[in-house]
Amino acid sequence: MPNYDFSCSSCDHEFAENVPIANRDDARACPSCGKNTVKRGVSAATVSYSGFKDNVTRAGSGWNDVLNKVKKKAGSINTIKTR
Repeated sequence: MPNYDFSCSSCDHEFAENVPIANRDDARACPSCGKNTVKRGVSAATVSYSGFKDNVTRAGSGWNDVLNKVKKKAGSINTIKTR
């Protein structure tokens, strides 16, 4: 279920709620004031990726070439570490 942002136009209370896509536009009461003046806002998509950790540790060999060029041009002030 996606997470949607909502705001109440009566009391300016903002909250997020997990709502099925089919019910995202249904009327709902504000949890703060109880009035039915809640509007759905624009939300960013939530992305989850279970293999993220593995991909971070294995950058392509092309990145080492790029980092070495940057390191060389930075001179003695560089903090870049390559393998």
